[in-house]
Amino acid sequence: MIKTFARAMRKKPTTAEAALWQAIRYDQLGVRFRRQYPIGGRILDFYCPALHLAIEVDGSIHQESFQLQEDVLRDEYLKEDLHVTTLRVTNDAVLGDLENVLEMIKKTITKHSHPPSEEGLGVEAVGASATKAILLQISLPPDLVKNILPKGSITLDGVSLTIASIEGNLCSIALIPHTIEHTTLGLLRVGDSVNIETDVYVRSVAAMLSSRA
Repeated sequence: MIKTFARAMRKKPTTAEAALWQAIRYDQLGVRFRRQYPIGGRILDFYCPALHLAIEVDGSIHQESFQLQEDVLRDEYLKEDLHVTTLRVTNDAVLGDLENVLEMIKKTITKHSHPPSEEGLGVEAVGASATKAILLQISLPPDLVKNILPKGSITLDGVSLTIASIEGNLCSIALIPHTIEHTTLGLLRVGDSVNIETDVYVRSVAAMLSSRA
């Protein structure tokens, strides 16, 4: 349903949204933006998956106190749960001073272009790029290691993936650009937790061998 709404909204943008889209589409600012992008049950006006950066173009209703509160809660949810930073601009700013709005967006892009820290344990994203795969490293609980095989399957947050390699309890998985852009896995940061499901066939064989031992 969210994707259906997003497609409908792409066909009927506001005047301000259409103006800004013409200025940022086709990587004109050095990064790829998507418009009316569904994520986490929300639809973002513009979103850069590589930088986890959203741009919201707000009409006058967003100046009302109740809507301001809703916007704050929405932005906090995106930041805390999905690691998405939101930059808000007004319709009037886009239509009246687009050059200044673009300069503000450029500064925000520069700020978020630095690679994330690789300190800590858990999830680690290595070699992130808007056009290349991400090597995702997962620190596995000891009881799950026996159910993991190189080139086998593993499911992270509901997404079925192929295991690239295993070293000790570290499992490496290559995320292709399509997976990065269309799932929440591309939003992971070092130390994040994920839901892990191991291959049912590997579990069955492991259990059978254990019963025979």
